[in-house]
Amino acid sequence: MTEKVRPGMIKSDLIATFVSIVDMGSLNGAARKLGLSRSVVSDRLNALEADLGTQLVTRSTHGLSLTSAGQAFLEHARALIIAMDTARDAVTDASGAITGRLRVAAPAALTNEWLTPIFARFLERHPRVDLDISVADRTVDIVKEGFDLAIRSARHPDSALLARKLTTGRRIVVCSPDYKKRFGVPGGLDDLPDHQAVIYSNRRTSEDWTFRTDDGVRSARMTGRLEVNDGAVGRQAALEGVGICLLPTFLVSRALVSGRLIKIDLGVEPDMDSVSAVYPKAAASLQRLQALVVFLRDSLGDPPVWDRDLADAGLVML
Repeated sequence: MTEKVRPGMIKSDLIATFVSIVDMGSLNGAARKLGLSRSVVSDRLNALEADLGTQLVTRSTHGLSLTSAGQAFLEHARALIIAMDTARDAVTDASGAITGRLRVAAPAALTNEWLTPIFARFLERHPRVDLDISVADRTVDIVKEGFDLAIRSARHPDSALLARKLTTGRRIVVCSPDYKKRFGVPGGLDDLPDHQAVIYSNRRTSEDWTFRTDDGVRSARMTGRLEVNDGAVGRQAALEGVGICLLPTFLVSRALVSGRLIKIDLGVEPDMDSVSAVYPKAAASLQRLQALVVFLRDSLGDPPVWDRDLADAGLVML
């Protein structure tokens, strides 16, 4: 017997399909993600719009865009999906198996260098969990873009988000042996502006390098002919001798230990951040999310493995 839907009642599969369309940016993308035909996805969107009595998505030759009603509905739709997932977790908790999908935003360089093996081990431990990893150095809007979790250097998440420290984020000033041979290296903070820098543009104030001193935090305004928005490109530029560079230790630890890069000792240390897992408050009770956060924290350690390698080589003090 077919279930009758009461007036005002919206089927959960219609809501989930709508969110998938937004996340994937197209009907075809949502169809691939959900394992459905494009026609079924289109029919579900039409049914949802009919139930709500309003258009949620505008279709054009340029793609899909949300109407004002669609944007307003999206936030509630995401919250409903999280609530349904939480309810499912409560029912399946007795079996001890963690299930479901997590959409994660992670920095490109950190993922390439260190996180991918950790993600692989997590999937091996939890065979009923799927991970959708979006790799980018930009700061994503976690709620609006539909991420369950972002890994970032975070100090002040907004009121809708929670942050949990995974490990310490240390930075270090480096150059290539060739750069040192040709131009020398700065001996202190006052010498920094005399050198060409490779600027990392994704930092909040990309030209300012900040350092911890006995008198508090000091900044040095840097200039350079090369500006990049990807840490791995900045590292390669430093290896090529383009200039000195302030980079996370996870990016340069192997090159420092091998001697391909040189640590520049300024007598003070760069300011540090925490590498954190940031996620919506509404998703905090999801078992699979908390399981991943704990697994990441335990796998990275604090101090993290890359800083321990540098300490073993006598390049940093922990």
